[in-house]
Formats: sequence, structure tokens, C-alpha cells
Amino acid sequence: MTPYVAYMGSGPLTILRIVEGLGEGTTFPALCTLLAQWAPPEEKGKLSTLVFAGVQIGNIFSNFLSGFIIQYIPGGWPNVFYFFGITSLIWFVLWCIFVYNDPNSHPFISDMERDYLKQSIGSLERKKDLAPTPWKSILTSWPVWALIIVEAGHDWGGFTIISDLPKYMSDVLHFSITENGLLSSIPYIAQWVTSILASILADRLISKRIMSVTAVRKVYAIIGTVGPGMGVMCASFVGCDKMIATLCFTLGMALMGFCYPSIRINSLDLSPNYAPTIMALVNGIGCLSGMATPYVAGILTPNRTVLEWRLVFWIMMIVMTASSVVYGLFGSGELQPWDDLEQYYLKEKEKAKRGLPMDERLSIIYSKSIEDGKLINN
Repeated sequence: MTPYVAYMGSGPLTILRIVEGLGEGTTFPALCTLLAQWAPPEEKGKLSTLVFAGVQIGNIFSNFLSGFIIQYIPGGWPNVFYFFGITSLIWFVLWCIFVYNDPNSHPFISDMERDYLKQSIGSLERKKDLAPTPWKSILTSWPVWALIIVEAGHDWGGFTIISDLPKYMSDVLHFSITENGLLSSIPYIAQWVTSILASILADRLISKRIMSVTAVRKVYAIIGTVGPGMGVMCASFVGCDKMIATLCFTLGMALMGFCYPSIRINSLDLSPNYAPTIMALVNGIGCLSGMATPYVAGILTPNRTVLEWRLVFWIMMIVMTASSVVYGLFGSGELQPWDDLEQYYLKEKEKAKRGLPMDERLSIIYSKSIEDGKLINN
């Protein structure tokens, strides 16, 4: 509907974009709900990354194909919206056919897979007697706020690159529309490949107990936020050298792939039961910073010179680095007590068996609740 509404004026187009955003905003929380039921702990990194990195597949194809559609298909830019709109409707039909809430309701999986998921995750469907959302515990949790802050920093950088990389390639590097579409997609290919490889390594480091979940999430988050900032800064200092600038952007975006097995799936670490709520907070607040970046870039680049763009990239690097420092100090990859006291206690007992320190205070509370014949959930 976008091309038709665009000709009606900016007001109707703005309303349409808001409606699109309301629909799109449900996506990540819904995916968190599904992943909590479908992703075994030792495969959570790569399975979740494979899902969320689908965003990059979309960016790759949209950048690559849009330039060719505009250049070679009669009708110009409206065809881009028609093409991807029809593609989305076809996807929706396939989604309705193949996707189910949990392993227990899925008619196509084998008994072996169902048994494996029950053994590894502990259940085949979401807990039905889940306590009301512990809003106070979530909103006063340092790990949750650390995740919100680092996501805001990540989104500042991510939206800067998504919104402004094609502009920079046009304004400073003077790429044509077709070249811009092709070369703008290369960094996303690098990011997708890196995210998959990094997630496999993350699961291996955790399963072999080489690093803790928290350590992996923090180290990956720092690499995935500081790296892209340095990449775009280097690109802004090479002048109009197209090849080296594209290489710098590509290396920076490749390092951003480390964010997928860290901050993208951290809500599942903190609270599988309330991961959709946390993801909604994290993604929603993070997107606010992403909304600001095109506006800031527009103000700072009135003449579209390389010096003006360099200031935009300096701000991006500072924001991303500062947010990663906050996450490094206060972030966590551990299950939070307010998720499910019984599940948390069992996990703490498992830690004790491995010789790791256990939350003794929780042990006393849980044991007393069992004696009293009741379980404190919040």
C-alpha cells in the first residue's frame, strides 16, 4: 500500500508507517516465546542466532535486489514495495502451515525429537500455572537494564548503518544506484556469516565449560559493539577510496555479528518464562535510539561532506562503546530468581554439584517453602 498512500501526502504515509511498526513490534517477543519452547540450552546460541540473523538475510536481499528493481524494471521505486509486500504475504501462509506453539502441539516432529526436547528443556509446552509478570523485579533488575542500555547502543549503531550507509556511499563514495544496492549488501553478508560462526563457538565454549554464559555474553557484546564503531571510523578516514572504505564497513558489520549470540538472546538467559516481556522492553526502548539516528545524521550532514559524516560516525562509536561498558559491568547470563523459584533452585543445586558457589539464601527460602507446603514464586 505504501506507493499508493505516499502519493496522498506525508500525513497518510506517516499513519501507515505507524501501523506497520505496530505490527512489526510483535515479532521479536513472539520469537522469544517460541525459542523458549524449542531451543535446547546447549543449542540456544546457534538456534536463536539463526532465527534473529534472518534480519540480515532480509537486509542482504533487500539492498541487493532493490537497486536492480529500480534500475531495470519499468515503474521505478514502487515495484520494490510491491515485490517485498507480496513476498511477505507468501511467507505468512507458510508460517501458518509449519509453525506451532510448542513441541507438544506439533504434529510433524518425530518421537525422538520430542523426547530430546523434553529431556533437554524440561517440558514440551509453556508452563500453564505461570505467576503474573513480576514487573517490580524486572524493572529493578540491573541485568535487565544493562541489556536495555547495550541494546540501545547497538540499535544506534545498527540504524545508523542501515539508514545512512547507502547515503554515505552515494554522497562521499559516489556509487551509482545499482552499485550502492550491491555494495550495501556486502556488510550484511559478512555479519550473517560471522553471527552463525560466533554462535557455534559460543555454544561450544559454554557446553565445554571453557567460559561461563555470563562471560560469553559480555565478551561477545563488547566485540559486537566496539568493533562496528571502529570499522565505520576507519572507513571515514580513508577518503574516497571505494574499495578500502567498503572493506572497513564490511569488517565493522562482520564484528556486529557477535551481538546475536549475546545481547539478542540474553533475555532467554535471564528469564525463559518472561523472555517475551523483557525482549519487548529491550527492543522497544532500543528502537527509540534507532529512531533518533536518521534525524541526528540529517542535522549533522547538511553539506554531505566526509568531515560531517565523520562526526556522525564518532558519535556512533562513543554511544556503542559506552553502552558496552555498562553491560560489561552489570550484565548477566544467569537465570534470575524471579523467573521461577523452583527452576532457579534446581539450577543452583546443579551448580553446587559442579563445585560452583550456590545461592545459600535461596536454598533456605526454598527448603522452608517446601516444608510449609507452598512455593514462593515471586
